[in-house]
Amino acid sequence: MLVPDIHELRASDLFAGGTRWEAYLTERCHAVLRQIDASADRDRVRAVATNAKAWSLTPDGLLVTVNPYEVLPYAAGSAEIIIPWAELRPYLAAGAPIPD
Repeated sequence: MLVPDIHELRASDLFAGGTRWEAYLTERCHAVLRQIDASADRDRVRAVATNAKAWSLTPDGLLVTVNPYEVLPYAAGSAEIIIPWAELRPYLAAGAPIPD
């Protein structure tokens, strides 16, 4: 019996190489977080937005969870940003494990 390759989600599981997915996720998340706190640092946003450990796959899209202190002040709490699958299609790898 073959055992499937079970591993933590990696960026390469979702996104095709050679695309600008990192820039896209960073910009989308940065735009949302700047509405919460105008001082949201782009480099800190990029570190979270491109980290697969911050992602959840939902029927509606990729959910990026930003924990307190990662980007925003503690008082702002956590933030959840959903990026619809339709927006991500140009960046997705063939066979990405997303809902149809």
